[in-house]
Amino acid sequence: MSLLRAAQGGPVETLTTPDNAEGGYGHVWPQWLPNGRHVLFTIWRADEQGTTRGAAVLSLDTGTWRFVLEENASGARYVESGHLLYTYAPGSALQGVPFDLEKLEAHGVPVPILDVYYRTLRGHSPFAVSKSGTLAFNPEDPARRTLVWVDREGRAEPLKREESQYEFPRISPDGSRIAFEELRDLWVMDLERGTRSRLTSKATNTRPVWTRDGESIVFSSTRSEGWNLYSTSVQGTGEPVLVAASEYPQFVHSVSPSPRATLAVVQNNPVTGLDIWVLPPGEEPRRFQTSPFKETEPQFAPDGRFLAYVSDESGREEVYVQSYPSTGDRWQISTEGATEPLWSRDGKELFFRHGRTLLAVNVTTDPTFELVGIPQALFDGNYHSSTTYHGGAEYDVSRDGTRFLMIRREPDSIPARIHVVLNWFEELERLVPTDE
Repeated sequence: MSLLRAAQGGPVETLTTPDNAEGGYGHVWPQWLPNGRHVLFTIWRADEQGTTRGAAVLSLDTGTWRFVLEENASGARYVESGHLLYTYAPGSALQGVPFDLEKLEAHGVPVPILDVYYRTLRGHSPFAVSKSGTLAFNPEDPARRTLVWVDREGRAEPLKREESQYEFPRISPDGSRIAFEELRDLWVMDLERGTRSRLTSKATNTRPVWTRDGESIVFSSTRSEGWNLYSTSVQGTGEPVLVAASEYPQFVHSVSPSPRATLAVVQNNPVTGLDIWVLPPGEEPRRFQTSPFKETEPQFAPDGRFLAYVSDESGREEVYVQSYPSTGDRWQISTEGATEPLWSRDGKELFFRHGRTLLAVNVTTDPTFELVGIPQALFDGNYHSSTTYHGGAEYDVSRDGTRFLMIRREPDSIPARIHVVLNWFEELERLVPTDE
């Protein structure tokens, strides 16, 4: 991701272009500094230990930038008291360090100030400080979630009462196990025994996808420079194996049913944005959908002859289906905004989400794709949906299509109040003096 600038009614200007060595998501969360000629922003860089972040300042006069905090600084913000505030990891406190606006330098030792919630998937903490010194922040993790089975009428049955930050649950081909992401690592749960085992133990790992034989998981990881694709045995033996590398971040979403197991992935290209590519094993990657619009969340149909995906070419995200390999035939499935498409295991239904609502539409794929009727709402509820830019289904469908594995946000998981502190600069100056 690059930093952009646009005057009202004027053209968009690219201010920065991350180089490939930075990996991750690039340049994010910009803030104008008071002089109007410099921009403070965060750099996300992926390395073997996970995604590291640093704060940098861009000069509009020279077009160059430099670090002001080289590591462990995410979502940095300058406040009028003369400090930089930032966080860097789950469990870390909000940090404060004096900042010289003339020299554009942080000086002194960062000091923990107060406990705030750190958004693991977003990589920063929700806080804001007014020019007069009023602080607003979220002190606790609001993402208390449980895995639940939900039938087509919306009746929910807890699968596991343990609460955690579950992401991207995926049911194994035989229905006996579940793979999921939890706090940057991947796990597999045995449904019959209720036990779970860890698949990854370092770096940032996301989006588990089962291979068709149910013996391996393909996933996206920062184990090497940038986001690349890996495979690991569900038995937990051996190190993950690199499947495909790219100069651009890539995220796996689906695998074809054919023995060749083609992967459908999303690449984040700095020029065209999010695009869909297919990766046949042993062959060069092929473009499937690449355009100036956002294309993401590709899902192979069970017969492998069609791909469902999400595009915002109409001005908002909608679900489409396109033939595979592409013949130019395409069908728009949703009309009022939708994301997170998934097929039923028999290929006779296509599911997707619109806000809190899960919908289904009957389809046929033989001899060609055709909608049978119109989408029907199945149920809605306080279920977790994707919060990442490149999306991904945050639920899965049982083998018989009668129930759905959802991530439920518990009733008290969204704080009723935001903490507000008046005249906070006095306390900040006491904790982190700027005159030393």
